[in-house]
Amino acid sequence: MSRTALGWYWSLFPDGVTQGFSAAMQEYLGGSISRDQLLEKLDKSVQDIVRQ
Repeated sequence: MSRTALGWYWSLFPDGVTQGFSAAMQEYLGGSISRDQLLEKLDKSVQDIVRQ
């Protein structure tokens, strides 16, 4: 295994987090939000799950 390879840990996140991450990444890759907005949305996805 390469020392630079990252593992696939999506299944370890609580339900709902990966959906929020995916939606935010699609917006970022589509050019509709900035990098900072992406990070804010990723943080919000986690915070929403933590509050439940």
